[in-house]
Amino acid sequence: MLGFNHSMAFFNFKFYKPGIDLNYAPKEFCREYYDLKQSYGHGQLVQFMATVLGIKPAFDDWFPYKHLSEIERICRKYHLYYKIDWVFRPCDDVSGVISGGNRLSTTKMYGVPLSEARADDGLHIFFSTNKDQLEYAYRNGWYPLILGNRAIHKPYIDHMRFGESLGYPPCCIDFFRRFNNKLIYNNLYETLRNTNGKSHKFCNSILKDNNFSYIYYMPCSWNCKRTRLYVHRLRNKMLKLEPDLVQKIDTVLALPVVVFDEQFSYVFQGEVKENRIEYSDCKFVGVVPNDQYSDDFAQGDSVIVYDNRVEIFNKNQKIKSINTRKNAGFIINFGD
Repeated sequence: MLGFNHSMAFFNFKFYKPGIDLNYAPKEFCREYYDLKQSYGHGQLVQFMATVLGIKPAFDDWFPYKHLSEIERICRKYHLYYKIDWVFRPCDDVSGVISGGNRLSTTKMYGVPLSEARADDGLHIFFSTNKDQLEYAYRNGWYPLILGNRAIHKPYIDHMRFGESLGYPPCCIDFFRRFNNKLIYNNLYETLRNTNGKSHKFCNSILKDNNFSYIYYMPCSWNCKRTRLYVHRLRNKMLKLEPDLVQKIDTVLALPVVVFDEQFSYVFQGEVKENRIEYSDCKFVGVVPNDQYSDDFAQGDSVIVYDNRVEIFNKNQKIKSINTRKNAGFIINFGD
């Protein structure tokens, strides 16, 4: 049971108050990290906070090399240890480097040592409040390598250890290992299939790159018990430091979502009625080049989801029909 069905019905449209605002800066705690990352339009603010608070054992992120001195200052202020992995340069297409390279389901970058870094190269950096936990994350947080004409993939045990080093629940680590292959699966759809009962907003990681998620991993289900326990601990600590941010996160995480893929979703200010959302506002969530339908949703007031099809309506008149690939284009209702 996926939490929606495919019967079609029409409802009177209701007007909702203010639109969706995905901008919020912490007043003080970890504000330096927020300011640094916002210049690039994304960030893992809550994950950084969780690491500083000692709830998340370790954390990894990417920063331009030119900001290394700022990162060092932030680490001194928040008593964090850090360790730099290799330096990376963009390389989206590796089909000319290795046979079948276009079928590799992973981040694709050129790697160079720190001594050869340029100002805009990306630093992959690990952080922790504990030296041993930092080293454990660093040892197991490596990316698959292309050497010669061969790809060396991370073995199963390293996936498990790296997930553990980041504080992820074992059930979610194993689920990710099984379904993290974009050529075969839509991981978020598999999470929905594995969800029994109502989805819980604490398990909503869809807004993870917009600073509005307590977790960064894709959970094994949208109501994973271990994830909810972790978020409860973190949220209680954050409430004492940034209560307004917590309130904002809670509000945004409860919004219904239409998901096309991991970095290709839309959140709605509105109400779910079976396989339909009536809405007054909509925002794209994901990687900007993936945003194909914001203009269409802006013209509508309701959306209906079927198998392999999403339809947008305005005053019960269909204005757009979107054909989707298998297991893409589905609703998740995180509301209470």
